[in-house]
Amino acid sequence: MVESYSVQRKKLVEKMKKEKTIRTPEVENAFLAIPREHFFPSVDRLFAYQDDAFPIGYGQTISQPSTIAEMLELLEVKPGMRVLEIGSGSGYVLGLLSCLTREKNTVYGIERITALTQKSRLALEKTHLDDVAIQVGNGRDGRKEKAPFDRIIISAASEKVPHALVEQLAENGKLVAPLGETQMRERVVFTKKNGALVPAEKKGTYSFVPLQA
Repeated sequence: MVESYSVQRKKLVEKMKKEKTIRTPEVENAFLAIPREHFFPSVDRLFAYQDDAFPIGYGQTISQPSTIAEMLELLEVKPGMRVLEIGSGSGYVLGLLSCLTREKNTVYGIERITALTQKSRLALEKTHLDDVAIQVGNGRDGRKEKAPFDRIIISAASEKVPHALVEQLAENGKLVAPLGETQMRERVVFTKKNGALVPAEKKGTYSFVPLQA
């Protein structure tokens, strides 16, 4: 007998808590609240609660849950914050961020692939999160009209943080990104001080799809 999605979701969360990729009640509750299967290709939903990245078409993936959890723990999103995700893909991370901010119209995403943007909007609507604003565009440009952001998460690999995103991050805001010059990138959390990014912590190496123009 195949376990229900809700049972699988709880088991995955317990696994991530045991491995300490989930460390706070806020991130735990977000993962419990957002149904990952809504953001999966329908024919592959059986795999929604494996702790693995999975292809979602167009050369893109939905990231591994434990990787997302670690990034969200580093980001330290608080209620009411304005948050931007670059490379929003399936929309799953946007859903988690919406749970963390706890307020409508605080979460924004940029995705360069129009078809993925449309699918992610439908998935968020199905999850009753239709207030999350996703825009088709170049993630390197950010969303100047919605800045400043208290938090920015880059869900794609880059050699450095694009200048526009530095400008759009609020003073004392945090930015988490996988950075480096090789395929395996080091995840770095920055804090903005006196208009510049200061690296605060580095966490392991991970593989991400590249941030493209």
